[in-house]
Amino acid sequence: MKKVCMDVYLSSKKTMSQDIDEVPWVEEFLPTEMKKERPDWFSKVKGDHTIKQCPSFINILNHGFVVKNPADVVVTNVNGKASINSYMNVELGKHILPHGEKQFGSAYPFEDGFVKGSVKFENPFMSRVNRNISLLILPCWWHKNYKDIRAFHGLINLSPSLDVSLNINTAIRAPAKGEEIIIRAGDPLAHLFLVDIPSAKISHKQELAKTSQAKRSVALPDLITMRYKSTSFVDRVKSYFLGGSHG
Repeated sequence: MKKVCMDVYLSSKKTMSQDIDEVPWVEEFLPTEMKKERPDWFSKVKGDHTIKQCPSFINILNHGFVVKNPADVVVTNVNGKASINSYMNVELGKHILPHGEKQFGSAYPFEDGFVKGSVKFENPFMSRVNRNISLLILPCWWHKNYKDIRAFHGLINLSPSLDVSLNINTAIRAPAKGEEIIIRAGDPLAHLFLVDIPSAKISHKQELAKTSQAKRSVALPDLITMRYKSTSFVDRVKSYFLGGSHG
């Protein structure tokens, strides 16, 4: 399968300059590898039978890309309503754009305690991929700012025939009276995955339970510890790791 490459460039409609050295903070919007952004708490987890031994946690905290916030965003309570302001100099480019509650429709289930609407972080870069691929957008649940800001889950198709801007729509916590919430420069906004999504079908076939493979698959997790003493749990589940690595 052809490797996915994404190339990005600054758009003159999004920022005052196409020279990245003249608008240095926008580099935060360049997707960086998740393994370079791994949270400190994950490295501190020790011992068997913890999430440090779970392939799903290891995979998600070692793969994908992270988009970060280039400038402080301050959220305050003004007469009972959230006031959201960016510290990005407007001459450097547009940073955030609020979307009101009406754009979600009357039935949208907004999360309790969060502003009814969204704040879109405007990405100054246009992106081009070398083949058709899907982009999965996830919130950064693993970061401490998750209590204040959460990217909306999203899934879009990317095509080599159309350049796009990877803007990030987020939900912002509503501040209490007298409270100031700061989404700091450098904080992660979203966790991105470039994925191939095949056409799929799921069917219930109970007769599979009688096959040798089914019986073995059910028995192995409980019995394998009786067979190996010196092999770690992680070594035994390497088949679940993406890219053959969990470092």
